[in-house]
Amino acid sequence: DDPAVLEVVKRWNSSESVMVDDATTSTGDVEVKSYLSSILGDTKYRTEYSETNSLMYFMAKKGKGKRGGPPKDWSPPLENIAMTYDEWLEKAMQSPEDMAPNMPHWYFRVSAKGSAGKVSRNDIRVRKEGSKAAEAHAGDIMFEELPFFKSSSKSLYMVDPKDARGINCRFGMMGNTAAAHFDGSRNFVMLFGGERRYILSH
Repeated sequence: DDPAVLEVVKRWNSSESVMVDDATTSTGDVEVKSYLSSILGDTKYRTEYSETNSLMYFMAKKGKGKRGGPPKDWSPPLENIAMTYDEWLEKAMQSPEDMAPNMPHWYFRVSAKGSAGKVSRNDIRVRKEGSKAAEAHAGDIMFEELPFFKSSSKSLYMVDPKDARGINCRFGMMGNTAAAHFDGSRNFVMLFGGERRYILSH
């Protein structure tokens, strides 16, 4: 076991007491928040929403006419919305009955592109339009938290640093399912909490 990875697991599954201005909480002016809630704050990130537990990746064809664009009666299998981590966590903590296969599901994500910690505007919705400081902070979070993915030299986690495309950190909820598919680039998958099942084929 890599101590650096185990430290992330410990940190991401911890809580801390923070001071708040609003004294209406049950604990007075001290509120207990999860570590992830503290670092992600109230910035809204890209979240995939589906009316069922099936979160199908898709890429719609561009263009118009017979050779371009989706069919007229086609509708996307999911919708991209913006949520804070706390908003997503509230959904993920619902009762099992509310997360049945035929119930709505959300897939929260925090992504940092390349190796410099930048994040695209498709992956983040900052509170104030044009808030570059908030956007830059969000882009750096994942590389600060997972420095072993930022290395410029080869390692167990970085087979080809020159081809590094960044970090796609996803937060799922019970029952989230993705149909069989393949990615066009090399991936290294880590799980820092909960459980996930993969079915491999070739």
